[in-house]
Amino acid sequence: MPVCSYVVNSVEGKFDELMEELSEKPGCEAYPSDGREVIVLVTDTPTKEADKKLYKELKDHDKISCIAISFADIPEGEDD
Repeated sequence: MPVCSYVVNSVEGKFDELMEELSEKPGCEAYPSDGREVIVLVTDTPTKEADKKLYKELKDHDKISCIAISFADIPEGEDD
């Protein structure tokens, strides 16, 4: 099960909507920073392929202005 964490910036004025959408997405837990400037997103997917698909969805999300991975733990045997 790949586990990753990301730092996510929202498009201006879309922070609350993005927080809600990310919190409702399966395999995702979203946490706002204290000042509500960024979102820390932790993902847990069943396979590397599912992780890649989720990352593509996040990169293409219209309310995300910038996303940066801060941690990734890909189980042995899934890093091919």
